[in-house]
Amino acid sequence: MHNDIVRITQAFDFAARKHIHQRRKGELQEPYVNHLSEVALLLAEATAGKDANLIIAGLLHDTIEDQGVTQDEIAAIFGEDVASLVVEVTDDKLLAKEERKRLQAELAATKSVRCKLLKIADKTANLRSMQDSPPSGWSEERKREYFVWSKSVVDNCRGVNAWLEQQFDIQYKFGEFAMTTNVSLPTDDTSEYIKRLVSQVETMVKQSGTLEGFDAERWVIEWLHRPLPALGDKKPAELMGTKEGREIVSGILARIQSGAYA
Repeated sequence: MHNDIVRITQAFDFAARKHIHQRRKGELQEPYVNHLSEVALLLAEATAGKDANLIIAGLLHDTIEDQGVTQDEIAAIFGEDVASLVVEVTDDKLLAKEERKRLQAELAATKSVRCKLLKIADKTANLRSMQDSPPSGWSEERKREYFVWSKSVVDNCRGVNAWLEQQFDIQYKFGEFAMTTNVSLPTDDTSEYIKRLVSQVETMVKQSGTLEGFDAERWVIEWLHRPLPALGDKKPAELMGTKEGREIVSGILARIQSGAYA
């Protein structure tokens, strides 16, 4: 375990140094290492920290594609298993961008289970970033195209980890709803709160005996952007910027009767 901690920390340092001049495409121009750490965290949570090599590959997954690091260099420091995983998720930059995207979606189903996990984590983190800090100059249509393409990749990776797939689905559904209704998209912190609301609703509906066929994620997303008389016709989403507002939203949700879910 101690050795794994050292190796993961080494990988974080390696990634930070290799991507030192790289920034995200979003309006905030975040350091690229933020994305890598988020991917690694998703993988750590999805596997309960039991696959150190996968977490390390998450930190290094763009080093070959974006920074010209070689497979041999990764293997020499982190082992062949990590290097092979990074290679498996790396696109061929010699191909045109649209061809790379087409192949990534088309070939996703043929990849290893661990590669699929990494791809789902990567796409989940990308959608979060798209919502928190969308690329400057991207039209709504281009954002929608990215969401749809990401889903096509993830759909071909399904069946490997229910929790990780749910993280993607929540981000996708919230983003899809927000873009079609012109509402604000959530921050990472808000995304975590939405997940808790979804769990709260699922528990309530399960207790009523009507869970089958009910899409809790979609219901929560729509409910958050519906004017409520109890809030003076404000939308619950308008209160989610503060701790006090979230407590009010959770309290109102808890008082809803099961018949409201029909």
